Formats: sequence, C-alpha cells, structure tokens
Amino acid sequence: METPHTDHVLSWRFRIAFFLKFGFSVAAAALASGAAFYITNNFRIGPTYGEGIRVIERVDAALSASLVYSALFQLAAAGLAVAGIALYVSHGIAGPLVRLEKRFGAAARGDIGGSVRLRAGDQVTALAGALNEAMLDLRLQVGRLRDLTGVLAELEKRVEEGGAGGRPDPDLASRLRTSVGAVRLDIEKWAVE
Repeated sequence: METPHTDHVLSWRFRIAFFLKFGFSVAAAALASGAAFYITNNFRIGPTYGEGIRVIERVDAALSASLVYSALFQLAAAGLAVAGIALYVSHGIAGPLVRLEKRFGAAARGDIGGSVRLRAGDQVTALAGALNEAMLDLRLQVGRLRDLTGVLAELEKRVEEGGAGGRPDPDLASRLRTSVGAVRLDIEKWAVE
C-alpha cells in the first residue's frame, strides 16, 4: 500500500471542510436568530399618531427582552455548533490517534503481527499506512531471519558432525558463507546509527 507524501497530518480537504462547516453553522445560527428577532418584534404602527406612540412604547419595552432572547439563542446555537464540530474533529482525528497509539504500544512490546485499521474519512491514514508498511517490512525481515537461523542451525549441526571422511564439505562452506552474508545484510539494514 503506497501512501501519498504529505507534510501535514491533516489534509487540506479536511481543513477546508472543517472551516466551511463551522462557518455554515455560525451563519445558520445568525440567520435563525435574526429571523426570530424580526418575527417577535414585527409591530405594525397604527393609522393614527396616538396608536403609533403606543406601539413604539410597546416595542421599547419588548426590545430589551427580545435582544436577550436573541443573544441566548445565538449562544446556544454557537455552543451546539462547537460541540458538533468537536465531535466531528474527535471522530476524524482523536479516535484514529488512540488506535495508532495502541498499535505503537503493541509493537514496542514485540507484537508486530497486527495492523492499524482506519475508516475512509480518518485524517491520519497516511501515518497509519506508513506504520502498517513498517510492520509488514519488519514481519518479513523477522521471518527471513528465522529462516536463516534455521539454515545456520542445520549447517552448525553438519559442521559438528563433519563432512565425508572428516574433510570440509565445499557445499557446506558455500551455504554457510551465503547465509552469514544474508544475516549481515539484514543486520546492516536495521542498524541504527
């Protein structure tokens, strides 16, 4: 599985979608609050001067309460938007990071048999893919070293028993050199400077 090269843990598509959703949530809350404010304060001024004055007095009394309710509605809508976006971010980032942390912990304890499974929308798929590739490569190297260890054990047994007539076996020496060379290459590949 080849993963695309990226300099960021979060993709640009995720960032843009996040900001668009947040902006849409705030705009929707402002529109709903403005509509509610307009509907609750839609007073008609009567045909006479006296009725107009009375309507203005009622608007003055109701306006402060309407502003408070409008502000509370906007606050509640913004809180719900932030909570929803936090869940969205948690679902796409924090959950996969927890799974990655568990996988790294298992690998540190010597369990290299598993892989990290993520959902399609998770934002750390490149990181998980790199970890899965590293674990697969490590499993292949461990398997190869086990095979070489078995060959070396067989060769050791044959050396201890000696060749035909107690003389060195050229086939045995060649196989031994090849196996030791392969082990050296594997060790050099995994050497840490």
